[in-house]
Amino acid sequence: RSDYPRNIDSPTKQVMFDNLGGNEKLAISMDDAILSSIKHNWRKNSQKKKFVLMAIESVLKKYRKNKQLAKEIFQIAYDIKNGY
Repeated sequence: RSDYPRNIDSPTKQVMFDNLGGNEKLAISMDDAILSSIKHNWRKNSQKKKFVLMAIESVLKKYRKNKQLAKEIFQIAYDIKNGY
């Protein structure tokens, strides 16, 4: 898809944009939060996974989104093997 906004400039931002209702600011904030919260081998460590989930929840709270969405976004981030 080539019709993303100019600032949606990476595959991970595109995935967030697609899964967060096309909200550009939210997608960028979410991508930044995930990237800044992940640690080496985060998928294999429950504490590191919880830290990522908390970062996701924090962004969603700022945008007044429900907590169930956090689990969905976490799973999407978890499944992107070559991005996060």
